[in-house]
This record gives sequence, structure tokens and C-alpha cells, in this order.
Amino acid sequence: MNMDRLTTFSSRIGHFWKKFLLLGCLSLLLSPLLQANLSSRAMETMEISGEPVTIVAEVEEPEELYQWLFAATEEEGKQRLFLILEGLEYDRPANLFHEVYLNLPANPNNQDIHLHYAGNMALYAFPQGANYQLEIFDQVQKLVRQGKLKNLDPFTVTFVPASLQGVTSFENAPKITFKRLIISR
Repeated sequence: MNMDRLTTFSSRIGHFWKKFLLLGCLSLLLSPLLQANLSSRAMETMEISGEPVTIVAEVEEPEELYQWLFAATEEEGKQRLFLILEGLEYDRPANLFHEVYLNLPANPNNQDIHLHYAGNMALYAFPQGANYQLEIFDQVQKLVRQGKLKNLDPFTVTFVPASLQGVTSFENAPKITFKRLIISR
């Protein structure tokens, strides 16, 4: 009776090790494919076009940046902080620009629009593949002083298409893509 138990136990262990080794070999073989898939996800492009869109920006060295932001004062001289679009591409040039807002709340009132406005980006004026940067230190400091940006809050960036020529419909606006949206010093 004990011998039968030992044989059953031994065969179960044998099946376990066979499965373990098989899974280990499979994971080694599939590892490059899984890594390629993960890296392609990391390289997905972001897109803006004829509709307002909000994107969460990547913050380089967030703890250090937020400490610096909350310690910075106007007396220290001109500080620099940038919103950077890396790898700018567009399918055709257009005569429009995008208004840029930082951490714009849902359903903003006129005061919110004024407070969160960071500037304009005429992205079609830049060569394909270029990096575009917008200086945003003063706007971010206004948000900090008003309590609209707190330590380690995510930075959201809202892009709103606009035109100086009175155009109100942007449904045929060209598509703009970029690889990264970064907040950096």
C-alpha cells in the first residue's frame, strides 16, 4: 500500500517537473516577442486633431520637480519649465493652431479658462519629427498659488483647435501625432 502511494506521488512530481520545464522553455522562447510587444506599447503615439483632447503628460523626475515647483518663488529670478512634444508629425499643413490648457477642469467657467491657459501652439510651422516646447513656469506657478495644482497631481494638457480666420468647424483638421508629452526643466 505504501509503495502504491510512493509511486503515485513520484509520478505526480514527475508530471509537475515536466510541466515546469516545458513552461520555462516556452517562456524563454516567447520572451523576445513579449518584450517587443511591451516596447511597442510604450512607443504608441498620441494624437490631436479637430476636437479638444486632454492628455496626461509624463513628468520627468516627478518628486524632484514638484519639490522645486513648490519651493520656487518669484524673487529667485526667472525659472524655466517646459511642456515638450517629442517627435511631432502631421499629415498636412493647416492654417490653425491649438490653445493649450494645463489641468483644465471639466466644464470650465471663464475664470478657469483664463487661469489654466498656458499658450498657443502652431504645430504645423515645425518640421516633421521636430520637438516642440512651450515655456509654462509662470502658468504652473499661478496654478500652485491658487491651489489648483497640488504635490504630485498629474499634469493634464488640453489641446483646443482654433483659427485666426474665424473658422469654427475643425472636422477636416489634419491629424497631429507625437511620441511623448513631457513636463521638464
